Amino acid sequence: GSLDVNGSIRSACPPQFDYIGADFVSGMGVGFVLDDPYSLPFEPKTFDIILSSSCFEHSEISWIAFLEIMRVLKPAGLFYLDFPSNGGLHRYPVDCWRFSRDSGDALVAWA
Repeated sequence: GSLDVNGSIRSACPPQFDYIGADFVSGMGVGFVLDDPYSLPFEPKTFDIILSSSCFEHSEISWIAFLEIMRVLKPAGLFYLDFPSNGGLHRYPVDCWRFSRDSGDALVAWA
């Protein structure tokens, strides 16, 4: 989610790129309000780079979200995924998962 709750990665976006933020609610940093995280409102192979930082633990079925991200990412695109492996519960609105070192490889195998 791109809603600026406690900071945003938007300021790190190089000027030659367009930053498009998506979240479930409108607010600062959000360009697209999503109705369904498992059906992104973008054409296949749209994006060169997709970033997800500390979002996947809030997805009930994160592996399906991963597939949808792969659908809208260009074939030679870059997907940066950051998720917690520990830490306290932080519902926003839910907190479903902690990920181990092998989780990224498992998502790639799934996709």
